[in-house]
Amino acid sequence: VYGRYLLPLVPFTCVLAATAVVSGVSLLRRFSIPRTLRTALIVALTVVTLLPAAVTSVRFNQHIARQGTAALAYEWITRNVPPNSTIVVESPALLLQGGPFRSRNVRSLREHDHSHYVESGVDYLVASSESYGPFLQAPHRHPSEYAEYMRIFAQAELVATFTATPDRPGPELRILKVRR
Repeated sequence: VYGRYLLPLVPFTCVLAATAVVSGVSLLRRFSIPRTLRTALIVALTVVTLLPAAVTSVRFNQHIARQGTAALAYEWITRNVPPNSTIVVESPALLLQGGPFRSRNVRSLREHDHSHYVESGVDYLVASSESYGPFLQAPHRHPSEYAEYMRIFAQAELVATFTATPDRPGPELRILKVRR
């Protein structure tokens, strides 16, 4: 289930929550409760209603503010790769279209061997752990896929690696320069 499909329900949910809080406050005024206790209950009810949304919002903003591996790889590419270079990327998280590079995204770098990349004029490859990870973690289960990735990694020069950390979300990205 994708959360974005629930977004149209948010305004209605907010109106219902606000109505519940106002009704709760009105209900508290009907009882003969000491004023300080009643005020404390109203404040508690308001905090219980608003706090979860506020915490979620702040955490989301903190998550968005963190620079992921794809953003770091993109910055590295724009600073270190010459314009008009041809780049093949196997990560949907990293899109280079519309920039100074000729790039294309593929499902897997294994679709072609090193000689094809050389003949096609490809200058750089960007490998993603989303694609190679399962094969490198369990080479005994996927011996041919593992061998294909190891061949790609051995025949190209590793120029940069961006690994995920708790502060840096995303897949591990390896930037490889195609050897001629």
